[in-house]
Amino acid sequence: MPRFFVRHRWLLTTLLASMVFAAVCAKLNTSGNLVVAGATSGQDPSAELNRVFFKELEVVGSTMGTLEELRRLVSLVDLTGIRPRIDQVLPLAEVAEGIRALAAGDVLGKIVINP
Repeated sequence: MPRFFVRHRWLLTTLLASMVFAAVCAKLNTSGNLVVAGATSGQDPSAELNRVFFKELEVVGSTMGTLEELRRLVSLVDLTGIRPRIDQVLPLAEVAEGIRALAAGDVLGKIVINP
């Protein structure tokens, strides 16, 4: 198991895709917390729910703002053409490396994790 997950019990995932829900739950330590802030690949995750109760995980939903704020943001993006800065793209197997880079402050922009 990557060292990050041994030392820490939580994982914050933004825009969690339903296709990686079970894999992320598998990486969490006992009593870990998963914050779901999106469902980019669908609303029905394939989950091994036994992991949630045996590992005593806490799954929490979160939003970044109101629907009206999202509409305004989309309009701004359409008007200006701004896009998020992508620092690196990593496969799910290398998520620990991305977290290490974030912890070290070596990231300028987003880290994209592909399943």
